[in-house]
Amino acid sequence: MTTTTLTLACIDQSRIVALPPRTLLAIDDRRGGTLRIERGEAWVTCGDGTPDRVLRAGDRVAIGTSDKTLVSPVPHTQGEVVVGIEPAHRTANPLRRRLAVLREALRMAVMPQPQA
Repeated sequence: MTTTTLTLACIDQSRIVALPPRTLLAIDDRRGGTLRIERGEAWVTCGDGTPDRVLRAGDRVAIGTSDKTLVSPVPHTQGEVVVGIEPAHRTANPLRRRLAVLREALRMAVMPQPQA
């Protein structure tokens, strides 16, 4: 089995990885983030003690900060499995933007309107 090792701490932006059959992806997830399956099915083992699981295209899972996460295509998958990885700071940005919009809406709602 071929082993591909990816260190999440070195990724500053989202990354897509194509896994051929019989390949293992080891993600060193010291900063955390999000793993999503773009195409195919993959067996995912998180080092934080959560049960192993099979993820299908469209599924996502949070990656902890404890240990390595292992990803491999399930045996019956035809072709490559495409995996997307987002570091924790990229995962949080959309939430910060939404929070800023909500704060602005709240500020506008409680701000006195000028009388004409």
